[in-house]
Amino acid sequence: MNIVFVNPEFPSPSGHDQGGIATYTYTMANACSRKGHRVHILVKQGTIPKQIRSDVAVEAFDHIPLPESVRWFSRFFNGETVWERGYSWGLRQKLLELHKKELLDIVEVPEYNGLAYELANPLPFPIIIHFHTPTVLVDFFNGQKITRRLKQWHLFEAKAIKNAFAFRCPSAALKMEICNRYAIPEDQITLIRHPFDTAPFDYIKKRGIFPNVIDVLFVGRLERRKGAEILRREIRPILSLDPKIRITIAGESTIGDMGMYRNAIERSLSEHDRKRVFFLGPTKREELTALYCHSDIFCIPSLFENAPYSLLEAMAAGLPVIGSRRGGIPELIKHGENGLLFDPDNAHELVNCIKQLIVNRDTAARFARNAYATVKNTCDPDTIAQTVIDYYKARLFDFRPWK
Repeated sequence: MNIVFVNPEFPSPSGHDQGGIATYTYTMANACSRKGHRVHILVKQGTIPKQIRSDVAVEAFDHIPLPESVRWFSRFFNGETVWERGYSWGLRQKLLELHKKELLDIVEVPEYNGLAYELANPLPFPIIIHFHTPTVLVDFFNGQKITRRLKQWHLFEAKAIKNAFAFRCPSAALKMEICNRYAIPEDQITLIRHPFDTAPFDYIKKRGIFPNVIDVLFVGRLERRKGAEILRREIRPILSLDPKIRITIAGESTIGDMGMYRNAIERSLSEHDRKRVFFLGPTKREELTALYCHSDIFCIPSLFENAPYSLLEAMAAGLPVIGSRRGGIPELIKHGENGLLFDPDNAHELVNCIKQLIVNRDTAARFARNAYATVKNTCDPDTIAQTVIDYYKARLFDFRPWK
């Protein structure tokens, strides 16, 4: 098959890290390429993918001003939306140009930033939307006030999603949210897990369970959806469990509300406890891999997640995991088998879970082993890639291109 994966994510402002869409895209492209398929990755101009096989073709698409026939209608949109439509238009032109050179079979696009807005028919190839987390969900769980601007943005993404020929999704929880919010029938969204390669974690020697200190790790943006408010409320009780506990927060923590949460956490701590809490900010991928392997407990207190790569990374690093009973987390973590779950509406359960792992080191070690086995067995990239290829072939059977 001739497959195109689109990654619209720029790296973070620091250039140190990439988001889940980029991680998924590069992992999926490598796996499909290993199976002998022709694979292209299209990225926004200025993005340089890392760790891509040499036989994967990487090309850039750029913002193109909308044609006059389309621009007239854009007066109803705000500047942000018009700008992203320009990227979508640029993507459409790039795809058609590529199709002329070598016929494309499938184009997979994330729902991110309404990228599929200009990919309405007629097109000679099917557009598959791969859901990650639409902005309407992010804003809802972040408690954002829905202004006219945000409402227009949500409608923009919704219209782009409707241009897809078929849909896929990495978790049942996200699928349910998508069906409810966009009125898409359940049988039109296929559930396929995210691929994940444990190899980078297998080569790093693990520190073991609680040697001289107890390092609790949180990875992600410090925002409400990711459990920032829970961390703020419970960080002092967690630190009081044992003087050997240290807490590391890796991820953006200074922009907008993230800075507010960071300041609130720092103000709540005594001078002594401030020395036990570390804010690393955006972290390079290779440094983050080592950080997982040199930590003791992973905490993911999110109010909603799809199938987060931070969780898969922690499991691959052999960490005992404590997660919230929300979103796609319980689909990966089974309470008492490969980790512990807590109710974010009763956040003190998080403190009790950490205490349980500290007191029962053998149990913590068992959870860690089982978590690694889970991600190894259910997220193998080559197995997921074959599932995806079979899915693509089934979709192509139903597709009727324009001539």
